[in-house]
Amino acid sequence: MEVVLKCTSKFAVFSEPSEVVVPPSTSARAMEAERGSNLSRSINGSVLSSENANSVDSVEETAAPDTAAPDTVAEGVEEGKPAQFIDPWTVESEGAIDYDYLINEFGCQKIDQSILDRMERLTGKKVHRFLRRGIFFSHRDLTQLLDLYEAGQKFYLYTGRGPASEALHFGHLIPFHFTKWLQETFDCPLVIQLTEDEKFLFKPDLKLEECHRLAFENAKDIIACGFDPKKTFIFTDLDYIQHLYPTILKIQKATTYNQVRTSTLSFYFETPLTLFVH
Repeated sequence: MEVVLKCTSKFAVFSEPSEVVVPPSTSARAMEAERGSNLSRSINGSVLSSENANSVDSVEETAAPDTAAPDTVAEGVEEGKPAQFIDPWTVESEGAIDYDYLINEFGCQKIDQSILDRMERLTGKKVHRFLRRGIFFSHRDLTQLLDLYEAGQKFYLYTGRGPASEALHFGHLIPFHFTKWLQETFDCPLVIQLTEDEKFLFKPDLKLEECHRLAFENAKDIIACGFDPKKTFIFTDLDYIQHLYPTILKIQKATTYNQVRTSTLSFYFETPLTLFVH
């Protein structure tokens, strides 16, 4: 059985504001949601004739609700709580972040003391200070991974970096230092993906060639973290797309437009088509 433990800075920190295009304001998002709701009602209503309806794979038979499905973790979870807007790149809040709500909304579980105690018992090592101090505070399937580790099953680590600057800052380095500890503690291989294609699509001011160059510059900083060279594989999407493409096709075929539209990725009507596909 192949198991992957994925560790990313977005999962722990929830945003890298210096590397993103600022999304529309709250009022603009509301306008886009209303436009999307109107468009959905039109499609589900009388716009499609009996002729062109046959050319559509599937059309909802019931009218869409008045309010479009939320694209992000947004305000109004409980009455009286401050509004917050959070997606993988942006954090906006009128007060303190409601982390318990985030854990629930993103389908995670808390990393509690029982998990930390079990990790120490299985590995014979003290858990990383980032875990003890709650910097990494939630997980998906970590208990299942520990079950496999206890049973002697093998797994590998997977993380990555979207290169958009010459060097990694402190926030970028947190997940890599933690991943290094995971590699040493569990004695497992590590795969690091450099997604220069993603940064090219999300950063209008960057050229593709520049993103590819930055990937190699960032790789130097990643290597300097001290990963085991015999158990670490670093690659860029542009260089290894021929190996990734079969998997990409399977993922794209299994993903619907509605899943993307109602995800936590904050797509709008001005979003380029390539970002939906990516």
